[in-house]
Amino acid sequence: HPDRPLVGFIVCSECGGKMTGYEVKKKKLNYYKCLKCNGASMNAETTPKALHKGAHEMFLDFLNKYKIKPDIFEPFKLQFKKYYNYVREDEQEMKKNIAQKVKEKEIELYTLRKNFALGKIKESEEFYQQLKSELEKEIVNLQMEMGNEPEKISNLDFFIDKSLVFLSNSPKLWVSTNTDGKRVMQYLLFPEGIKYNYKKRQYLTSKVNEYFELVALFSTYSEGNEKGVFQFSSKNSLIVARWGVEPQTSGL
Repeated sequence: HPDRPLVGFIVCSECGGKMTGYEVKKKKLNYYKCLKCNGASMNAETTPKALHKGAHEMFLDFLNKYKIKPDIFEPFKLQFKKYYNYVREDEQEMKKNIAQKVKEKEIELYTLRKNFALGKIKESEEFYQQLKSELEKEIVNLQMEMGNEPEKISNLDFFIDKSLVFLSNSPKLWVSTNTDGKRVMQYLLFPEGIKYNYKKRQYLTSKVNEYFELVALFSTYSEGNEKGVFQFSSKNSLIVARWGVEPQTSGL
């Protein structure tokens, strides 16, 4: 419904159920409601007589937490590219290790087949088939793991520029776009939706798109650092900082 784009996206923190929506036609007002929990409801829009903000205004406030100011676009780009290159190098090293394991397992499989053909395996054929099946399965799993490597971003600067413009204007973009556009934005930022604690009247989230969370983290630290933003290193990356390691601050 165009007046209730958050239907199914908001999850009740009390019971875990997705909140539905409805309209009181006499008042011409829309609401969101949990079907299981009494009191777990809220206006879609903030009204003059409402004691609290509506669901949509609360969501705009929530989006503001992930905004980034244009004056730190360039510092973020520099830091993110360092982080991205570090991750790519790490992925390539992991891929080499997996390829080596595949090679070792293939040699084991070849040796097993050879010994069976030469009659060196005294156990039953059933035992041989079991060993052979296990090795083949291990090889397939390793090959699948190696193939799961994320694709390289072909135009990294373009990707970062577009995403930062999006994040610097996300509340306005959400308001101005149509219902489908709103829902695309919602799930892009918060893949599992957002939780609503009706007792405290606040939104919570268990999962945020990692890239956008990284931007928010960078923005927070840069605002609280008089010298500038903290410097990236493989031992002290932006992601590591997110896990509770105190970052080292320095000018760029």
